[in-house]
Amino acid sequence: MLRVVAQFHGESGQSVTEDDVIDFLDSSLAAQQAREGGDQQWTRDQLGYGFDQLVNARLLEADADGYRLTSLGRFAGESGVHVDSIIRLSAALNGIDIAGLKSTTIIAAAQLTVEVDGMYMPVNGRRNSPEPQIWTNVLVQQQVDRLPLRALHQTAPDTAAISRRTKKAAAAIFFINGIEMSVLERNLNQHVWNRPAMAGVVRTVADRTRDLLPAVGAVLAELYPDDASEVRALVGRTITRLEFGIPPDLIDIAQLDLGHNRQQLLALKNAGLTDLQEVVDADLETLSKVVGGAKAAETLQASCRAAIEQRATTGIDLAPPME
Repeated sequence: MLRVVAQFHGESGQSVTEDDVIDFLDSSLAAQQAREGGDQQWTRDQLGYGFDQLVNARLLEADADGYRLTSLGRFAGESGVHVDSIIRLSAALNGIDIAGLKSTTIIAAAQLTVEVDGMYMPVNGRRNSPEPQIWTNVLVQQQVDRLPLRALHQTAPDTAAISRRTKKAAAAIFFINGIEMSVLERNLNQHVWNRPAMAGVVRTVADRTRDLLPAVGAVLAELYPDDASEVRALVGRTITRLEFGIPPDLIDIAQLDLGHNRQQLLALKNAGLTDLQEVVDADLETLSKVVGGAKAAETLQASCRAAIEQRATTGIDLAPPME
């Protein structure tokens, strides 16, 4: 349906009415069904409900002549993200405490998308499983906003789905906080029969969650345009953290893109070397042991030094302009 609106808008440059879209879909679907020889599987009322969903999710907006795509609608059409994912995100994120937005809320919201929701995560499927409460408690402790947290529960088809959603969110949050994989695996497996390997699952969930964060950011920017720049910055930083599995104080070093793996980056943190200037000032021999050789240490120090110089200010302090 969104593509039909985009097609109408792209061809004419004008807005389109709801009746135009429904008439087009009704006739097109009817023709297809007639060719396939089956019974009609939709009604005009159902098509109208689908259109209303797009409007309510801020994918379409009304103007004097009908409806047109919003920036979020264009994103949905161009990004390849499932429209249902955008609808779910829009419903779950509308009304959150945007001033208190944390990376953990962004990660948890991504679990609602069709793309991440369908991903595998071993859980205890028993009716009395403690997992839903365990992982929900983790998300509460990590200050996930109550609205997307509620949506993870209320839109799940069963208890096992709640376990999977909250457990995947918790796993990604553990991952970006630098928790060692062996510790992470042990905790994720504590209530799962046969204790399957979890490292690959965690990395896959982190990667797919990262892929869907731009969609979360696009929805937040549409819902809270005054906070769009802050949202984009937080989404960007969280994407980096999910890529490397690191806490926030290692982002600057990770973004130097020197090929350090997670283990090396976390070793820098354990050595107390998270700030660019700290790395520059570090003893070369000590740094060499952390990153695996003198050449790697020299390259890291040179890159940190260059990054510091690039962000240097003019050195001139000015008062705010009077006019």
